[in-house]
Amino acid sequence: MEHNKVKQIILEAFEKTPELSISKLVANTFIAKRTVQRYVDELIQENRLIALGQGRSRYYQRVYVNEETLTRLAVLKNGSHMGTLIFANGHYEFVYEKGYEDLLFGISSTHNSSGELYAIFENLIPEHDRRERLTRGFKELGSILVGLDNAHGDFKFIPLGELFKHKSPLEQRPSWLENKHKILGVNEYPNIIQAKVSIDEDVLNDTSSTEHSNLSGYQHKIDVDFEDNEIKESAHRAHYLLKPLNRTLTNYFEKDEANHANYYPFLALNEHLFMSFAKKVYCH
Repeated sequence: MEHNKVKQIILEAFEKTPELSISKLVANTFIAKRTVQRYVDELIQENRLIALGQGRSRYYQRVYVNEETLTRLAVLKNGSHMGTLIFANGHYEFVYEKGYEDLLFGISSTHNSSGELYAIFENLIPEHDRRERLTRGFKELGSILVGLDNAHGDFKFIPLGELFKHKSPLEQRPSWLENKHKILGVNEYPNIIQAKVSIDEDVLNDTSSTEHSNLSGYQHKIDVDFEDNEIKESAHRAHYLLKPLNRTLTNYFEKDEANHANYYPFLALNEHLFMSFAKKVYCH
């Protein structure tokens, strides 16, 4: 194996586990022990690894330098680490974890390369004005993924070096049937719910300067909690999504004087009806 390739494999092992002994490096990289020891010694001399501890308790940590500008994100789906997204300077790579078989649409090879963010991930990012707000200050579109919560498809993106901190949530999200019964009871939907909405007007009308949901799409969305017949903006991982009717916007396809896109009135209700019809067709 090429000299520099072996070093890179050893260095990348520390991105998943920040502290490794020689025996763990051998187990994680499948490289012979003598070879691992030789290259670890070289990496220490190059100031890219440091050794800590003595004897059998000796372990190593990686030293990161400013020149290493690649961003590596662990991609989790349904809480499981399925692969790694690597990018810099507009170039993207995606590598599946060994043994992962449920390949993503449009990313069909074990190791993939692209000149743009893969569509299945790019589609997770909100669109239009919402995207403009999120992309401010970022050079790479992929950098936004780390900040997305409640992304559809149950994706989560974590810096690879912090993957060891990740713990899958113990609680299970309630099913949509549980939520439907909790909110509507015996009523069918769509329906009018008599509930108190405790959300600021600027948030409801999309005039605040920040996003209130990371779910993709053009429409204004708010992550909310629904408890004790009161709707509040959620401060944690939300189980509900609110699409408020904006009193100031009326037509999505026309632009106002500031060149901002507007919404159709009752767009959320129209979408809900459409999805209800689609569900009935699909189920029958």
